[in-house]
Amino acid sequence: GEGSLAPNSGEIHHGADDNASGTAGVIELARLFSAQRPRPKRTLVFIAFSGEEEGLLGSNYYVNHPLLPLTKTVAMINMDMIGRMKDHKLVIAGVGTAKEWRDLIARDKSFQLTLSEDGYGPSDHSSFYGKQIPVLFFWTGPHGDYHKPSDTFDKINYTDEARILSMVAHIVRDVDSADRRLTYTTAKTDSTQRTAVFRVYLGTLPNYADSNDGLLLDGVRDYSPAAKAGLKAGDRI
Repeated sequence: GEGSLAPNSGEIHHGADDNASGTAGVIELARLFSAQRPRPKRTLVFIAFSGEEEGLLGSNYYVNHPLLPLTKTVAMINMDMIGRMKDHKLVIAGVGTAKEWRDLIARDKSFQLTLSEDGYGPSDHSSFYGKQIPVLFFWTGPHGDYHKPSDTFDKINYTDEARILSMVAHIVRDVDSADRRLTYTTAKTDSTQRTAVFRVYLGTLPNYADSNDGLLLDGVRDYSPAAKAGLKAGDRI
């Protein structure tokens, strides 16, 4: 169907990496932390969002109808496609959204890391960063089975996914045990890939769930043409 990269196959798209790997990670972390003694000091919310491909529908709804006040939300960690690690390579985005992130990440020496400052990106952490919440986005990179029926369980790197979850758990414990909450910072925009394809760039982040009376903005990238023009989150074009 729509969004498939093998649209005429007529086959089930199993989605083992995208995003059963992330969903399994959420469930496993919930198991680990629910058994932890002493219990974490902070409240941990384990949540899976739907509608990401349609425009971050689930996460956008949550940040506007949160289970707990967003003012008390210290951080959001997003695991979207963490099942196909190769050569110990791991991508972590959002490291520029909190002053403490780099130091916490640097404690783990077992991966070959590619770090991105940007808090915005093509996944559900964007909804939280748009509300000025520190985020981290974990991803093991692209592969030829993306959005195809061939994204199957037998291709998952289970050993390294477990190692990724161990790293995430350590970061969560460090955040939980800290005397102070994370220090939110405005991240540098990573526009290299985008500008290599598109020569025109505005810097707005639309709300795809809202289609009435114009285009509602969920956010505006700092220092972008839109920001310089005075556009901001909540504006309607």
